[in-house]
Amino acid sequence: MSTITQPARVSERQPTEQRATRQQPTEQPTRERPTEQRAIKSTRREPAVYKAPPMIYEPVRYAVWGQGFGDYERRTGSGTGSLGGPGIGGGGIGATTQNASLGRASSTEGFSGGLDATFRNVGFLNDILIAGVLTGYLSSTSTFQATSLKARTDGPSAGVYATYLNGPFSADLLARVDFLRINESFSDVLNFSAGVGPIPYSGSGSTNLNDYTVAGDANYRLAMTPVYWLEPTAGFRYTYSDYDSAAAALGLKNGDDLRLLGGLRVGTDLYWGTVHVTPTLTGLAYDDVLITGQVVSGGGFAATPVIPLDAGKVRGEGIFAVNFDYGNGLSAFALADVRGGDDLFAAGGRAGIRYQW
Repeated sequence: MSTITQPARVSERQPTEQRATRQQPTEQPTRERPTEQRAIKSTRREPAVYKAPPMIYEPVRYAVWGQGFGDYERRTGSGTGSLGGPGIGGGGIGATTQNASLGRASSTEGFSGGLDATFRNVGFLNDILIAGVLTGYLSSTSTFQATSLKARTDGPSAGVYATYLNGPFSADLLARVDFLRINESFSDVLNFSAGVGPIPYSGSGSTNLNDYTVAGDANYRLAMTPVYWLEPTAGFRYTYSDYDSAAAALGLKNGDDLRLLGGLRVGTDLYWGTVHVTPTLTGLAYDDVLITGQVVSGGGFAATPVIPLDAGKVRGEGIFAVNFDYGNGLSAFALADVRGGDDLFAAGGRAGIRYQW
């Protein structure tokens, strides 16, 4: 709290002046002039001095956490491809263009964990900075409607993250690298005219991929009632997919994806016995505004490819989450996620636990 110095006390007349006046009994007592009286009764106050509140040192607190996640994604839509080439027996057939289905389904599962430190009073009184490192592992399998092609993507990940809180404002930042291996295989049957076929045709291939992701968001909490609050949020996610030289044989090339998102979160705070329970419901709109090449979005729930046809499609996401704070450094959470829009439906979830000391 600010401390205020007390103003100076009012000065009083000296006793020697009073005794000197009483030593002249024969004379009429002299009345003080009004100006003199006002001068004696006047008070002189020194300006109040306000001291800045001292920064209170609090020890750093450390925490460990872990979580598991799963996700399912289904895409529809179509594209075009070329078909044709030299004819059998010398007859030439020109290349033609036909529609091809781009539908696919993907399932992803994995886990992640980390260690972080919480610092208080970093730049302002009562602000909080949480900084840490993370690691994990994910595995994703994709199947395609138009072909027997199956792609499996898996590998470890590592990254750093930070969260800053100051009153109603908060912000998050994540930098993560996924070291992935993509294995593709197919088994089809080829049919030709002139009595040739059917001929079994199969193959496989693999490539390595480093997926670099940077993501962040900013939030501002507004207390609407003593119980409920609203929190506008806006953020971004940038992913760069870097394949090795074997990717060209699989039709893959380096690419990047910039996603912008924004929405609103509503939450409340309850108590279940001594457990602090915070349920929240979040609605988001997002758009992959820039896509080049073929990007694997391993920085989020799924590790499924994002292709240029996804650019400019505004989609929606709903998230319901519940956090449990047991008050002794132990907390847990559960989260359900639904995404949808043009040619897309997806649902996922994750749950985790955290201990701070």
